[in-house]
Amino acid sequence: MNYMGIDVGTTGCKVCTFSETGDLLYRAYRRYPYQRERIGAEELDPELVAVLVRECIAENNAYMGEDTASGLSISVSGDECVILDAGMKSLGPVIMSCDVRGQEEVLQLLTRFPARYLFEKTGLPIHRKYGVFRLMWYKTHEPALYSEIRHVMTWEDFLQYRIGLRKPACSYSSAARLMLVDIKKHSYLDEVIEAAGLCKDWLPELKNSGETVGWLDADEAERLGFKGPVRVAAGGFDQACTATGAGLSESGTAVVGTGTMEALSISMKDPMLTPYFMENKYAVNYHLYPNLYICTATNVGGSSIVNWYCDQLERPDVKTQGYDAMIGQCTDSPSGLLVLPHFAGSGPPYKDADSLGAVIGVQLGTKRVQILQAILEGITYELRQNLEMIERGCNIQIKELWAAGGGSRSDYWLQLKADITGRTVVRMKNQEAGCAAGAMCTMIAADPAVTWKKASEIFSQKEKRFEPSGERYERYDPYYRIYRSLYPSLKGSFHMLRKIHKEESEYV
Repeated sequence: MNYMGIDVGTTGCKVCTFSETGDLLYRAYRRYPYQRERIGAEELDPELVAVLVRECIAENNAYMGEDTASGLSISVSGDECVILDAGMKSLGPVIMSCDVRGQEEVLQLLTRFPARYLFEKTGLPIHRKYGVFRLMWYKTHEPALYSEIRHVMTWEDFLQYRIGLRKPACSYSSAARLMLVDIKKHSYLDEVIEAAGLCKDWLPELKNSGETVGWLDADEAERLGFKGPVRVAAGGFDQACTATGAGLSESGTAVVGTGTMEALSISMKDPMLTPYFMENKYAVNYHLYPNLYICTATNVGGSSIVNWYCDQLERPDVKTQGYDAMIGQCTDSPSGLLVLPHFAGSGPPYKDADSLGAVIGVQLGTKRVQILQAILEGITYELRQNLEMIERGCNIQIKELWAAGGGSRSDYWLQLKADITGRTVVRMKNQEAGCAAGAMCTMIAADPAVTWKKASEIFSQKEKRFEPSGERYERYDPYYRIYRSLYPSLKGSFHMLRKIHKEESEYV
């Protein structure tokens, strides 16, 4: 029996088919473009995403022949919502997490509830990217469109419906990112929904990850190339899925998933809803494992900055050889530069959507490859800073980092992570951890005898260890000490630049 995992991210979607022994049998990927009509806007056509997900499913099934998956589950980017009318037609593009809209609505909701109250209820530090503020923005700025809303979905239940599940439902893990779920009570926050002027009837039914939601319509399943009935299980928020697919449970171990964004996830028995975590902007969410939670820190730049370097700066002859050749130019010594990887704003501990990227220390003799190496170093300094701060807040020590995602394919980068953080880094055999979590959810839903522990043993095997070098740790440490001062020193300049950019866009 085979299982399918679907991973819908901010820049593309993946669909993977796995065997019951956890082996990756096939992978399909599609990249989709953002829509940018003005400075600060980040939008995505949900119907295009649905088309591309269907293409990936069909490609998997064409390859698998008669051995198509018997079930599927979806891992999704969790900070967006899809709005639909009474006929289930989407009402426009999805406002993505890096979009600047919603700050006025943040201030509006804070007149009704203190930030501390909202954090203790939802596990989310205040930020304009969450679904509640996007919906409030529509109400204020697009009242005609807002009046047509009858359904508010996450990517998870929207895509379930678009591939043929007639009664979709959303995992607690995904729905919690709307900032409308009481994380302790496992229920919607009626008082916040009412204060925001929203309608509870618009919101999806909630399910536990790994619970059967339903079965695909037989005709739709056939059109997608499936050869038999297809079970759909509740999946989850992509960071929780990556952590699950990499085997993160109650182990005192952390997972770092490096894709378009880089996410650090640490498992915990109880949600850490202390002032320390709120002040340092660390989000707490449901784990896919029952009765567990995860604390996450996201670097919203991540590998997207490496892609920027490749597209904008790399020599064409190196670019054609691929990322291994590009990163292979880097050395084992510090680059001598510092890069602040806030190209799309910052994650914790600042969570400043108006922060910007910076390259510090450039001289006339600086070479192109030093900038690439400094990008990798900067992303890793950000990882170390968040790792140390979460450890301090939880009073724990993390000895190993389990690595998953596309960025984990690079031996150089994983060794760099080990040397800069001073921790052992372990590459997981299954680098498509988000899709693997989807397969795990489906396996658990299909077979009551399969526990989360058993599914983890099947899908989450280790491949290679990278031990830190004490000598290189000492060489990188002075740069890291300076790195921590960059954002506080540059914050004022970034905000002034943002203001100028906004004024220029309004003038044009």
